[in-house]
Order: sequence, then C-alpha cells, then structure tokens
Amino acid sequence: MRKKSIILTLLLLTALITLYTLTQKTYAQETVLKIVGPSEVGPPGQSFNVSIIAENIPADNGMYGWEIVVKWTPGLINCTAETLNYNIWPAFLGPWVSKPIDNVNGKYHQSLTARAPSTPVSGTYWLVNLTFLVIGNPCNDVPLTFELPPGYIAYCLLNQYSEEIPHQFQPSTSHIVPEFTPIFMVATLVIAVVSTGLTKKFLRKA
Repeated sequence: MRKKSIILTLLLLTALITLYTLTQKTYAQETVLKIVGPSEVGPPGQSFNVSIIAENIPADNGMYGWEIVVKWTPGLINCTAETLNYNIWPAFLGPWVSKPIDNVNGKYHQSLTARAPSTPVSGTYWLVNLTFLVIGNPCNDVPLTFELPPGYIAYCLLNQYSEEIPHQFQPSTSHIVPEFTPIFMVATLVIAVVSTGLTKKFLRKA
C-alpha cells in the first residue's frame, strides 16, 4: 500500500508540474517588434506617422540596445523625419547612423545602445517614431517591413550581453486614399495618443 501511495503521489506531482508548465507557456507574453501605423494614408501630399514598438521585452537580461531597418516601396512615400525615444535609458550611446533615411531605396536604418550606469529594461517601449509624406497615387498599398541589420542573425533587439533577444516581427500596411476618411483620422489620433502616453510614462520613470 505504501508503494502505491508513493507512486500515486509522484504521478500527481508530475501531473501538477506538467499542468503548471503548460499554463505558463499559454499565458507567457511573446516579445514583438512591431510597426504601428494607420490603415489608410493620404491623400498625396499629406503626412502620417508610424511608431516602432518593442513589446513585452523579457525581464531576463532585459533590453540594452536595438538596431532596426525598416523598408518600404520607393516612389509611394518618403520618410521626412525620425523621433528617437531617448528616455528608455538615462545614459546611452548613439544614434549610430548619421544618415538614417534613404528614400531612393526606401530604407530607414538606426541604432541606439545603453551605457553605464543604465540598466537593462523590460516591458514595452516605443523606440522611434517616423514621419512619412505620401507621394504616390491613391489606391496603392504601402507595406512597411523589417529587414535584419548587417551582422545580425535573426533579431534586432539586444540584451546586456549583446545577445539577440528572440522576438516576432509585425509589419504594417497602409492604403493610399484620395481623401481623408474617418478610419484614417481615428487611426492617426490613436497613434498620436499612444506615442504621447508612452513618452509621458517613461519621462516619469526617468
């Protein structure tokens, strides 16, 4: 009887551990590097903004730097400005790319890294906001996608040991419209509010 009780207890313990592990995997939040932009942009001659956001950065070793390359179709939009989030770390190095905008090839490339006495961060942060000018004709789709920077293996975020942080990539696609629509106006307003809210939040932390 005693052997049966021990075996039953071990089986129950194994089942509980398995259930706990599965539950943790189910509720674990995946790290995502995403481009957040409006679904509709335009008309030609109008500007719009997108945010590059690192979401759910893990606490283990945290994020201590990033390098991103964003691509788009040349001739449809031009990037006109970048706004970097310098409030992620109290001390940092960069930006490393002196001329980050290449509208001829439809590419944006930039990088920022922390330095002592800064410590790695976890959670969700916006990294950079980009302003674009619509120059293409209406009814065109404008995909914004990520490209791996030179020297990187699979990801774009780095921890304190200069190791790449595994994450998912989430691109964005906007549609050029001939005139403003309610969806475009709401999407633009939401992006502005989110960016402003995140900026205030991290300024309070600094």
